[in-house]
Amino acid sequence: MTSSAPLISVVIPTIAYDEYCSQSIKSVCEQNYENWQIVLVLDGAPIKDVPQWVKEHERIKIVEQKIRQGTPTSLNNGIKASDGQLIARLDSDDLAAPSRLSKQEEFLRNHPYIICVATKTKHINEHGKIFGQSADLPTSQDIRQILLVKNPIIHSSVMYRKQVVEQIGGYSLEMTRSQDYELFLRLSKIGAIGYLDESLSSYRIHGGQHSRKTSPFKKYTWIILKRRMELASFLKRSPVRQIFLNFIWYGAQVTRYLGLRKAGFMTGYTPDRI
Repeated sequence: MTSSAPLISVVIPTIAYDEYCSQSIKSVCEQNYENWQIVLVLDGAPIKDVPQWVKEHERIKIVEQKIRQGTPTSLNNGIKASDGQLIARLDSDDLAAPSRLSKQEEFLRNHPYIICVATKTKHINEHGKIFGQSADLPTSQDIRQILLVKNPIIHSSVMYRKQVVEQIGGYSLEMTRSQDYELFLRLSKIGAIGYLDESLSSYRIHGGQHSRKTSPFKKYTWIILKRRMELASFLKRSPVRQIFLNFIWYGAQVTRYLGLRKAGFMTGYTPDRI
């Protein structure tokens, strides 16, 4: 990889620096793409908990928020501090495959009309054991159509163009949960979202995840429903059909929250599986 390759900024927010976070950072350090930086956003996480090798790494920029501000603010601050033209997202408990950055950069370079690209992901447990993977998405189908039904994208797998995300105002501060889905719905009115049918990220499933505790009875849920209607209108889809799809989606969120069904990504997961 030559020095003329575009700089990619990998934004990693965390509320507590731990071994998972070190593993996430190391997975970026092991990329076969050379021109990258990490923007580590400490959202209330004490700087004293960060290892010295991370503090001294020339490619790691640390954004310190001494008082916890929440995921949307952390992500926006991480994007603002980034020097790259392209932003790769990685949660502090997830992993990037060695070829992730190079393959996503190549895809966006060869498809200038695409503003964001996601990938297939492996599902791993607390111990890093693979127990599943994300559902296949048809690469020939417009992902915007799938977003009208559900969010098929793992946030930790995406790379997007910084300028476009800044153009739409970044992540919504109202979205204390589901900020990724809301962003994808708004991005979809600006341009296309692509997909690489290759597992280039590992999504860690464990007991402390926010996504497993998301209440469907909060404001962010109504915002998602509104954004889905807006995208349907933009794509000239039937509003009656979209209302029906929204009803089905909302019902699924309620039954999941009440424990009447498992989320798809939980299939095969057991906490003690090593």
